[in-house]
Amino acid sequence: MGLCELAGAAGLWLRATSRYASVGLFIIMLGATYFHVIYETFPKAIPAMILAGLTVIIYVARRTQSNGNAQ
Repeated sequence: MGLCELAGAAGLWLRATSRYASVGLFIIMLGATYFHVIYETFPKAIPAMILAGLTVIIYVARRTQSNGNAQ
């Protein structure tokens, strides 16, 4: 799992792969949120929820940038 997170972080740096990397990291953070809510306390899920939100912001920002370049 850690290797996937590192690959996703590296993928965020490249414009060509940043949208795909943000989707992959979002899925990982959803799993982390689920784990912390079910098996631990809710406050431990907050960092994963914040990171999931940041990946959504990155995805939307990259999508609007690519749409702006296409016009």
